[in-house]
Amino acid sequence: WNEEDQQASDGDRFDDRPGYILKLPGQHTPAEITTAFPTVRTRALLDQLLADRFTNPDQLKRWVNGQREP
Repeated sequence: WNEEDQQASDGDRFDDRPGYILKLPGQHTPAEITTAFPTVRTRALLDQLLADRFTNPDQLKRWVNGQREP
């Protein structure tokens, strides 16, 4: 266990939330959404992704933050 491990583990605090890693079609720059996302909404997220409703990370972020339309 080294300093890098300590930082990556947030001081050895376990985070039981699953991580979602998405790359939108045509996305070339990284984006991070740190809003907590209830896993019960996973199906709705997949439906939106399969329907090509998001063309950029900002639209995805607005949807995750509670706006219905991307």
